[in-house]
Amino acid sequence: MPSRNGRRNGQSRSLRVAETEPPYLTQRELEVVEWIVAGKRNNEIGKILECSPRTVQKHVQHILEKLGLETRTEVCIWWYERRLGRDTSALRPRKFKRH
Repeated sequence: MPSRNGRRNGQSRSLRVAETEPPYLTQRELEVVEWIVAGKRNNEIGKILECSPRTVQKHVQHILEKLGLETRTEVCIWWYERRLGRDTSALRPRKFKRH
């Protein structure tokens, strides 16, 4: 079980990268994605994960950058598409185009 700072038995950050899909988000970022999909706001996620809303905001920023997305809604769509098996690449999320 991770400690408050998210580390497991002194593991470095690079070893904490999630071993499940997607491989380029950390385990903590995946947790934040799940709470975003559940409709939680940064302050609510912070209380759940026992960290500050500012820390959650940074996680969200990193998630958006890594996935090439711009909004939390796009994160939700990306997550559901992957869970439903529509995204078969399993390597990169699809980039949403603005009209």
